[in-house]
Amino acid sequence: MQRVCSSCSKKKELKEFVGGGTTCRDCRNAKTREHNARYASLSADQRNVPQAKVCCVCKKKRRITAFGRNRSTPDGYQYRCKPCAVVQVSSSYQRHPAARKARNEKYYRGPLKAAKNRRRRARLSGATVNDFTADQWVAMQEHYEHCCVYCKRQHRGELTQDHLTPLSKGGAHTASNIVPACAPCNRHKNAGAVLAPVQPLLFAI
Repeated sequence: MQRVCSSCSKKKELKEFVGGGTTCRDCRNAKTREHNARYASLSADQRNVPQAKVCCVCKKKRRITAFGRNRSTPDGYQYRCKPCAVVQVSSSYQRHPAARKARNEKYYRGPLKAAKNRRRRARLSGATVNDFTADQWVAMQEHYEHCCVYCKRQHRGELTQDHLTPLSKGGAHTASNIVPACAPCNRHKNAGAVLAPVQPLLFAI
């Protein structure tokens, strides 16, 4: 099978066309050579070569495309190349492992992150009201003296939020529908009825 080249208008075999295009290999190579020759005759300004800068760390002159702006400098206009930036970031993590661990613990396991995850779960479940905050949860645990409302045992720092009317059944993620419960009691209740008569917290937190 043959095809007509869109550049030289000659019929050639399909194997002469690269990548299923309409230009044959010979015409394509000729255009590439012509472009390279024209580019080589241009000056640096005509080629639009990216400006070079000196890295403030290794003091090497590199193209500006290989740089990221160092905003930590006083003037904000010094540049560091990407290899130096990667080394500097990695070394800062290695120098302060305790601070990094504490920061991660505070965010990923702190009450604010936990409250955010619970509000997101309530939103995805279609809760009609979604206004329960981390401060309300802390105050609620203190009101119940860190005890489970079902088994009456104290579980300081291990209580979970139990929705009296489950989220899956249209319950709201609000203080009047939440009570503190231990994990075993919460799993046993699941989406069923409450295990024991419970008076929810009605006062404003």
